[in-house]
This record gives sequence, C-alpha cells and structure tokens, in this order.
Amino acid sequence: MDQRRLEELLKSINIHYVSNKGLFKKYIVKSISTDTRSLKRGELFIALKGEKYDAIHFVDRAVELGSTAVLFEIKSFEDIRKVINSHLNILFIGVDNTLNAYSVMAKNYLNGFKNLKKLAITGSCGKTTMRGLVASVLSEGYKTISSKKSYNNLIGVSKTIFSISNEHEFYIQEMGTNHPGEINDLVSIVNPDAGLITNIGPAHIGYFGNIENIAKEKKSLLLGLGGNGTAFINKDNSFAEFLGSNIEAEVIFYGIGGNEKINIKSIDLNRSVFSYEGNEIVLKLPGRHNIINAVGAISVGTRFGIPIDKIKKALEGYNPEEGRGFLIEVGGVIIIDESYNANPLSVKASIDYLSELECEGKKIFIFGDMAELGEYSEKYHREVANYLENANIDFIFTIGKETLSTFEEVKNRIISELNHYYDTESLLEELIKRLSRGDIVLVKGSRFMNLDRLIDNIIQKLKHR
Repeated sequence: MDQRRLEELLKSINIHYVSNKGLFKKYIVKSISTDTRSLKRGELFIALKGEKYDAIHFVDRAVELGSTAVLFEIKSFEDIRKVINSHLNILFIGVDNTLNAYSVMAKNYLNGFKNLKKLAITGSCGKTTMRGLVASVLSEGYKTISSKKSYNNLIGVSKTIFSISNEHEFYIQEMGTNHPGEINDLVSIVNPDAGLITNIGPAHIGYFGNIENIAKEKKSLLLGLGGNGTAFINKDNSFAEFLGSNIEAEVIFYGIGGNEKINIKSIDLNRSVFSYEGNEIVLKLPGRHNIINAVGAISVGTRFGIPIDKIKKALEGYNPEEGRGFLIEVGGVIIIDESYNANPLSVKASIDYLSELECEGKKIFIFGDMAELGEYSEKYHREVANYLENANIDFIFTIGKETLSTFEEVKNRIISELNHYYDTESLLEELIKRLSRGDIVLVKGSRFMNLDRLIDNIIQKLKHR
C-alpha cells in the first residue's frame, strides 16, 4: 500500500465521531488491518462486523498491539468508551458501517491510480484458475497484481486493493456472488476496464431462484464496463449469446468449440496438451475445462499485447492451487484434490476428466455435498447421476446428506460399485481396504464438507500401511 491521508480515504463517508480532530487532519495511513492476529504496529485497525463476529471486541487488543488509529461503528461506542478514554494518543473514528466505509476507502484509494489497467473475472466456476492463468500471462508484459486465495467478496476485494502500489500496471480481480446485486457493488468499487465471464451454471442458485437470474447477475460485470471496455465471454457456454447482447463494451468470444485455431492433442493425469495457431502448449492443468480456461487467458493476453511465445511460457509455467486439481501421489495411489468447492458445472468437469484418464488400476470418485443450491439441491444432486451413467469410473463413494439423492439415482442404473456414507471415518475405512497401487482417487465436494481433511487422512493411512 502507498501512503494516503486518512481524511482523503474517508471522503464521502459520514463520520459521527473523531476522538482527536487535530490528529485526524494529519493522520497518514501506511497500512490497514482488519484482523488482530496479523496486525502490525502503526496500522489503522478497522473493526468489521459480520454475521458471526464483531471486531469491536478486539479493539483493546488492537491498541495493545500498536494500532495508532481505529475505525469503529458508532453504535458500539459504549463498548469501547473506556478504551478510548484511556488512550488519548490513539485516533478513534466512528462511522455508521465499517464494511461500507472499508469498501469506500478502497474505492477512493484505487481511484488514485489513474494509469492502472483493471480486469475483473467472474463466473459460476473456474474463476480462481482463470484468474491465476490470466495473471501469469499478463505478468509477461506488465507489473501485475491479482487477488489471492478466494478474495472475491466485498472484504476480499477491498483487502486486495489496499495491496496495490504505484509500481503496479495491471490489476486482476476475481469477483464472486451469492446474492443479487453483489457483482454490481464490486464493479462500482473496482470500475474495471475489462471483464471476463468463465461460464454460467447453477452455483448458489439457492440465493437466486433460477439460473437466468444468475446469468443476469454475472452480466452486470459486463454492463458496467462502458463503451471503452472489453468483455471476454466463453462461447462454449449456453448463455454466451445473452451475455454478449446489448452491452457497450467490445466483445471477444473465446472457447474451443468450432475454433479452428485450437487442436486438443491429449489430456493426461497431470497435464493437457493442445495447439493454438500451431503453437503446442503443455498445461500442468488436466481436463478439457482447463484448456477452455487457457484459451480465455490467451484471448486476454493477445488483446493486451502479449506475444504468443510469452503467453505459451506463462501458461506452461502455471501450477494448480491446492484443492483445485492438485495431485498427490502416495503409496502408488494418485489422489486428485478437488475438495475446495463443487457445483453442478465443476462436478461434471471433474467426472469428464476422471473418465478420460488412462489408469493401471481402479478409478474412484468420492463425491461430497454441493452447497447453496436451495430448493434445487435434490434436483442437481440427482442430475449428477446423468454424468456418471456413461463415465469410465470403477467405484463411486458418495458422502453427506444431499448426495444421498445421487446415490439413490445412481444405484438403479449404473454398473459401477457404489457406497454412500454420512461420515468420513466409515468411508475412509472402506476406501483403504479397496486401494491398491495404480489406483486414481478424485475427491470432489463443497468446502463445508471438509474433504481436505479426508484427503489428509487417506495420505496418512497410505503412508503407514
């Protein structure tokens, strides 16, 4: 973060209380913290309030750790009156809503970088991988900064913005949503020059009512670009035409269907090989869906002036993140970790990938519940059986409450061996009995299922058997 005057960052925010107006006028923000566990001396501490936490209870701790200013919600004044009165050298500022203030401060800070190019990425799945690929490609021509982990909501976007400094030339921001209007709120903060939509599917459909509303929500990114912007749209998705219609920005479609520039050569356990305009590219990301992501990154790189040889270098050097197709080999067994998240689109991609793999032993699919599908949960869990019906998979293990629907649908029409579990201990015990050298296990489920812990336990069991 580059230094800024606090008064400048807080402009347009309604301030109800300032403990020391003289200090406020001259206070320079050098760094911001929203978490006392990582707070450093001299930082401004913002006491955010969420559904399950309220950082007002950590203001005294922030002061003890050396915070020199605190932004808090005015309705909580009485909770910290004693702290304020006993620390006259610390600046305390009271506002209506600290999360809103944090995002407005981020917007004001970002507006100070007049020459910074900005690209936002959204979609129902594949956002994080696409963000990583695009950042890798653009780094070949620009000093690039991108959101980390899944910093794709209001807090994550603000946190990422405050990591930008004057040296950066290109900013890539992943944007997620689980309620109507969230993308529009994020777009109003970032004000991107370009936007990319990976795909549209029923992720978080429980919050949107139907898939058409999800498409409208994602499209708000492109509608916010304006006439000088550029929209990148995956044409292999059924909503491509809708997404590209009636927007002012330049539209660039990407994909592999009907694309004569693309020739898929092979998809193996830990890589995908394809050629683009005669240039062979070897990805460390397996699966057809990741070739589509790579083609999207090529489109972005080409649009912003990155030569194809540098694009090839960037794509081939990119490594998958843990939980997103990360490969682990232990005791002769390959484990594919896709435990970070799951929705109907990404589950289909995982099944296709596992089905296409060559395997010396057995292919085993462990499927945990998909979250945030609301009243459509049973429908989409049953539909997974359609993907599995013709898949080349030997064993299917379902785990959780919602995947019981998948289990019931699958057992009536699929030859593969099948078991359902409600707890990981029982599944682990049965799985270990069946595993032998040459087997491939793909683990897929939503984050709340904690299947990453199951993977850790599988690894430990295989190491010591």
